[in-house]
Amino acid sequence: MAGILAPIARGPGFVPLPRAIHQRRGRQHQRDFHQDADDGRERRRRAYAEQRYFLLRLRLFLLCVLVIGLWYAIGTFGLLGAVVVVVSINLFEHLVVTYRSATLIGVKRADLRLLGDVGKLALAAMVGAAGALVARSFVVGLKPFYVLVFTGIVFVVLYIAALLLLRVPNDVERERVRKMTDLERFFFWRRAAEPLT
Repeated sequence: MAGILAPIARGPGFVPLPRAIHQRRGRQHQRDFHQDADDGRERRRRAYAEQRYFLLRLRLFLLCVLVIGLWYAIGTFGLLGAVVVVVSINLFEHLVVTYRSATLIGVKRADLRLLGDVGKLALAAMVGAAGALVARSFVVGLKPFYVLVFTGIVFVVLYIAALLLLRVPNDVERERVRKMTDLERFFFWRRAAEPLT
C-alpha cells in the first residue's frame, strides 16, 4: 500500500526514475534523428554545388542556339523545322548533362552492362514504331482516328512481342502478368481437381 501511495504523496509531478530516464533518452534520440536529417539535407544541398554554374551556362548557351535555330528553321522548313530544332537541342542537353553526371559520380564502361534492359526496351520500341510506320501505309485513306487506333494496336502487339523475345520480363514478372490475365480467376471459375467421371 505504501508503494502505491508513494507517487500520490510526492505530488503530481512525480515520475519514477526508470520512466524519467526513458523519456530523457527518447527526447535525445529525437534530437539526434532531427539533427541527422538536417545534416543530410545540408549535405545534399552542398553536393556538387559548383555544378549549378555549369548548368546555367549550358542552358543560356542552348537558349541562344534555340532562338537562332528557330528563326532560321521556321523561315526555311516551316513547322517541321521548328520541331526538329527543339527536339535536337533537348536531346543534346540531355546527352551533355548525362555525360557530366556520369563523369562526376565515376561511372565506368563496365557499368554500362547494367543498362542492358534499358537498351532492350529501346530496341523493342523501335521495332514497334517501325511496324506502326509500315502499317500506316495500308490505312492512309482512313480517318485519322482509325489510323491512330490501327497503328497503335500494331505498335503494342509488336512491342510486347519484342519484349518477350528479348526476355526483358523476369520469371516473377511473367508469373504476375499470367495471374493478372487469368480469366478463370477473374470470373471466379474453378476447375475440378479431378474429373468427375
